[in-house]
Amino acid sequence: MRSGRWIWAFAAAVGLAGHSQAQEVEKCTAVAAPPAEFAHWSEAAPLTAATTPAAARRLVVPLGTARKLALAFGSTVEYAAPPERPDAGAGKAGMIAFDVARQGRYRVALSAGPWIEVVRDGKTAKSVAHGHGPDCTGIRKIVDFELSPGRYVLQLTASDTPEVTVMVSPAAAAPAAAPHGSGH
Repeated sequence: MRSGRWIWAFAAAVGLAGHSQAQEVEKCTAVAAPPAEFAHWSEAAPLTAATTPAAARRLVVPLGTARKLALAFGSTVEYAAPPERPDAGAGKAGMIAFDVARQGRYRVALSAGPWIEVVRDGKTAKSVAHGHGPDCTGIRKIVDFELSPGRYVLQLTASDTPEVTVMVSPAAAAPAAAPHGSGH
């Protein structure tokens, strides 16, 4: 009996979450400007994400440049580091690289909700904050990382969409994201 109530409560919560997302889409009558650090968000050019670490390290996307990544089935991807949230084969995944010239906070923005991992030399960086993108901008999620100079691989896993717009930018003076402890 008790487990039956839990199932109904879970189903109601999922229904409310879907209703909330539908309300979010309905209230956007126009596209809003993204935050300054993502000023070029709407200029995303198409790009096929890498499926091996070697290919990812060669697929360097400049900071502040948006790309609409075509992802592959997660089961076909050889990751730069073992993903914290691996796909069961049906989810989409892929990788790109970006270069950091100066130590500081960098923000990864996505149009959808795949798991994000920033990898350097086989080690995954811990996120320092995460949050939702501003309403009506097309940015669904923003995750912050403190990074030192070098080349990084951005690894996306467990995506329920085959295409994701992504952009990595240096953070503006004050991050809008909430503190978080892992590579969300």
